[in-house]
Amino acid sequence: MSTVAELTALAAQLDREQLHELRREIQWLQKRLLRPLRLQIGDVSYRLTLLDDAEWKWLRERSIAIEDESLYPPIEKRPRIPPQRLRFVELFTVVAHRSGAGVRDGDDWVHRETFFPFALDVCKGERTFAYLLELHNNHFAALWCKLRKIVPAHDYRIGGMSPYSPFSEEFSANEVLDFFDAFELSLTQSWRVLQPRLRQPFLRKAPRLQLVFGYCESTFFQEEYIHEADYQVACQRWSERVARAREVWRASCTAYL
Repeated sequence: MSTVAELTALAAQLDREQLHELRREIQWLQKRLLRPLRLQIGDVSYRLTLLDDAEWKWLRERSIAIEDESLYPPIEKRPRIPPQRLRFVELFTVVAHRSGAGVRDGDDWVHRETFFPFALDVCKGERTFAYLLELHNNHFAALWCKLRKIVPAHDYRIGGMSPYSPFSEEFSANEVLDFFDAFELSLTQSWRVLQPRLRQPFLRKAPRLQLVFGYCESTFFQEEYIHEADYQVACQRWSERVARAREVWRASCTAYL
């Protein structure tokens, strides 16, 4: 294994553009190792790292699509009992807390407010395979995922129109299905643990879906609107209610100090 001094000497031979790319790769490696969600299924371990919008776009440009058809057989043919379905606000809350991102207003890791982007490391022994995972909440009830394989920046397959079959030696179709099931079950179990513990009011708006959601007055809420005017009225109403609820929550926190 190379020493830090040897790696530094090699880095000194890079041009400005290559150094910029190296710096970004190092920053990305630090995030993947420090803030992952972890799952273990048999001998395979999985690390998931929540991405912000810029990170998702950067990795998506370096990835190829994995075909959906082989990964999603009809639900009635799958040998499992579907877990409790999570609403969008519930999924958002679980992902926020499991990843360490929190439920701050204005965060940008729900890409266009329609799915949750993750980097996924599939670890088999000493080998690690990098993937991109998009966690969707279809019609705010059923969870489903889209999968892409991360490849070198100049890989000839980037930009191709046809998706690829799962790479069986890395992440086979059966392993993908097992992972999706375990991931969904893990999120559902996390919600059951988190729900009674959450107290801080928050509000999020998804303009593209005309959806407003959050936690206020001991209740998780979400409302979707067809008409823009109705959506704007709801946003204003919930903004005022959440602001009042935050004041009550802060006062209760101060009372315990």
